[in-house]
Amino acid sequence: MSPSVLPGGPEPGPLAALVERLNEVPAGSLVDAAFEVLGPRLGLRHLWLYVADYGARTLEPVPSRSVPGPPQGSIPVSGSLPGRAFETGRALEGADGDGTTLWVPIRQRSDSIGVLGLGLAAPGGAAPALAPAIGLVIGSFVVGARRHSDVFEIARGARELRLAAAMQWDLLPLPSYIDPHLAVAGRLEPAYDIGGDAFDFAGGPERFDAAVFDAVGHGVGSTLLTTLAVGAYRFSRRRDPDLADVAAAVEGAIALHAGVESFVTSFLCRLDHGTGHMRWVNAGHPPPLLVRDRSCSELLSTRPSLPFGLAEGERDVQEVALQPGDAILLYTDGVIECRDPRGEPFGAERLADLAGRHVDREAQLPTIARLIVDAVLEHAGGRLRDDATLVVLRWAGPAGGR
Repeated sequence: MSPSVLPGGPEPGPLAALVERLNEVPAGSLVDAAFEVLGPRLGLRHLWLYVADYGARTLEPVPSRSVPGPPQGSIPVSGSLPGRAFETGRALEGADGDGTTLWVPIRQRSDSIGVLGLGLAAPGGAAPALAPAIGLVIGSFVVGARRHSDVFEIARGARELRLAAAMQWDLLPLPSYIDPHLAVAGRLEPAYDIGGDAFDFAGGPERFDAAVFDAVGHGVGSTLLTTLAVGAYRFSRRRDPDLADVAAAVEGAIALHAGVESFVTSFLCRLDHGTGHMRWVNAGHPPPLLVRDRSCSELLSTRPSLPFGLAEGERDVQEVALQPGDAILLYTDGVIECRDPRGEPFGAERLADLAGRHVDREAQLPTIARLIVDAVLEHAGGRLRDDATLVVLRWAGPAGGR
C-alpha cells in the first residue's frame, strides 16, 4: 500500500493520486481513470484524450465508457487550437459550448503523442499550473500502455493499415527526441502504404546514433528486409562497437539471411555530444544535407559505397565537425525522386532550398519535418509512388542551449 493512502494519512495531491490510480487500472481504461481522479480535484467538466494518427496530420479521440464524449471526431493538426498545442508543446485555452477547454499536449520526454482536452468548470484554478506535469504523466502511461493494449493504436488508425505498414510502424522509434545537446525528429510518408523505409535513433550519455534505411521493393518482402537491417543495426550498436563494425554487422546479416538480389541503402551516423564530431557510413544512400546559418550543402563521401547486401569488406567511415546550431537532414530517395503529374522530380535542389529556409536554431524540428514532407506530397499531387522518409538532427552544442 502506498504511504499516501495509509489510513489517517494525508490526502494525495492530484498528480500523486493520478499516478497511483493509473497503476491500478487496465491499460485501456486510462481516460476513465484520469477523469475519475482529476475531475473532482480540478473541477473538470470533461477530460478528452486525442492521439496523433500515424501521419501526425490528425488528432484522433480515444473512447471511454464514463467521460462525456468530445463534440467532434478527428481534429486536423494544421489550423486547429489542439493541433497548435500538439505541435508547440504548450497548453492553450479555447472556448467551447459550455465554457473553456484547456488543450494540454501529452508527451513522453519531448515527443508529442497527442493532447488532452480538460474542460474547465471555472476560469483559473489549479489545472493550468499542473497542465505540463499532467501531460507528462499521461504521456508516459500512454506509451507504456501501447505494449499492453491495442486501444491507442486502434484510435490512431491501425485497422486501416496493411500488413506491411503495420509491421513497419511497429519497427519505428518515437518520432522525436530532445536532450540538452541535440534535437531530432523523424517523419515517414505515406503512413498507410509502406515501401521499405525506416529510421532509428538512440541517445546515450556521450553520443547519439541515428540511421535511415531504404530496402529494395515494396510490401511485406521489403518490410522483412528492413526489419532484418534495423534489427542487425540495433543488435550491433548496443554491443558498443565502432561504427565500421556496426556497418559490417548489417552487411553480414543481409548477406546471410536475405536473397541474392536483396539490398538496403542506408546512412548510419554517430555524433559525439561534447565535441559535435560526427562520423558516418553511407551505404548507397542519397547524401544528407548540412544546414549551417541557413546555407545548405551536401555531406559527400570521398568515394561511392554500395548498398548493404552488395558489398564485402570494411567500409569507409567519414567525419565532419559540426558547429553549434548545425543541422543534418537525412532522407530517402522517395523524397527527391517523387514526381509531379508532368513527371518533374522534386529534386535535391528543391529540398536544399526548403531546408535552408526552414531549419534554424529556434524552429521545432517535428514541424520542420512535416512542412518538408507536406511539400513533397503537394508536389506529387497527394500520392507518392515510393516512401518519403526524413530525419532532421540539430546539434545545440556541448553545453546545450536550444
